Amino acid sequence: MRIRSRSAAFASRVALLGLLLAACSAPAGAGSAAPTPIAAPTATAAPTASSVRTPTLTPSFIAAADVAAIVLAQDPRFAGIVARDPGMVGQGSWYEVTPDAAGWRVTVMVGWGDCPAGCINRHTWEYLVGFDGAVSKTGETGDQLPAASGTPPGEPAASVQPAPSLTPGASARPAPTAPPVPTRQPAPSVTPSPTGGDPDVPPVPVPSQGGPWLVGVATAGPVCPVERNPPDPACAPRPVVGATIVVLDNSGREVARTTTGADGTYRVAVPAGNVRVEAAPVAGLMGTPAPIDAVVPAGPGAWLRVDLAYDTGIR
Repeated sequence: MRIRSRSAAFASRVALLGLLLAACSAPAGAGSAAPTPIAAPTATAAPTASSVRTPTLTPSFIAAADVAAIVLAQDPRFAGIVARDPGMVGQGSWYEVTPDAAGWRVTVMVGWGDCPAGCINRHTWEYLVGFDGAVSKTGETGDQLPAASGTPPGEPAASVQPAPSLTPGASARPAPTAPPVPTRQPAPSVTPSPTGGDPDVPPVPVPSQGGPWLVGVATAGPVCPVERNPPDPACAPRPVVGATIVVLDNSGREVARTTTGADGTYRVAVPAGNVRVEAAPVAGLMGTPAPIDAVVPAGPGAWLRVDLAYDTGIR
């Protein structure tokens, strides 16, 4: 009986020792679920050279209005000149802008001398303006320009600052406008004097018989677009050839008629007393002289000078 008890106690101790060893060998937290592993981040592929878009560079561009402003600032004589109007009759001065492979070409024309009839004289400048705003004169032709206030013909009246250079890509700005050159202002409307020239000197020979005589000169002016001091003889009023002169009496009846000669002079026999002298319109001239009332002296060799002034329209 005693031997069996010892054997049972020993077996119990061995079993307890086995449980303790099993418990110690088990990993900590064996009853908890194992954490899910986190996936490593996927590396992004580096962009290739073909996938990168290169920005397209466009050349700078200057508008036609800016080009005109740059060119008109090159010479004070261009002040006030406007764009060419093909439908305008008698446009004396104008500029025209046309595109060019290298930029813009600008033509500036100044005309004077009876421009309503097409301008007797013309002077033309040619300019090239690049896309970067650089301006260069490529040509100059035409009649010699009239001198203005001591300035030699064909030379600018004042120094001109060059147009500012433009940085590629920057917007063009018009160059500053040069001060305008004084222009001739229209004369106020007045009643012409019966003796526009020297009343004591007839412009044509006067016969001693057959009169009394009405004599005079028909001229047209102004001839130049700018006023000069002292006056330029080349800008003196020019004679009007072939103008019809009609003389009426107090009742409005025609008593005489004649035409002006190559030098603009005329001579016609008229009755003595009160007369009205009327000049007919002349093609190419904008203004016709107003009628002139005069008193013709009596006598076969008597005479009276009545000059007539037409208006060319040049300003």
